[in-house]
Amino acid sequence: MKASLESRIDNLLRTIDTQGGERAKLDFFLRKELLKLKAEIAGLNLPSEVIDFVARKVDSNVRDLEETSTDLIAYAVARKSPIDLDLTQRFFASRTRKKKSLRRR
Repeated sequence: MKASLESRIDNLLRTIDTQGGERAKLDFFLRKELLKLKAEIAGLNLPSEVIDFVARKVDSNVRDLEETSTDLIAYAVARKSPIDLDLTQRFFASRTRKKKSLRRR
């Protein structure tokens, strides 16, 4: 399993490099694959609807996708809740509210 995971990571990183590196805008499929790998590495079993939701919401670049997925995990841990679609939607709603309040300052 470890060799398979390493192979998937290598393939994904090569693909990202050919598209411009960590600031590259990835297509939906690559964003989903990156999220699946990050979850697998973290030992999480994310539902496919969560992966799809996050991949649709964060379409800017690899760095933003990484940051968002890390923040989502922290949000779930702080609430002692599993990562499901409901929690994910609440997480994104709270991020939107925070961004709006920061813009007003």
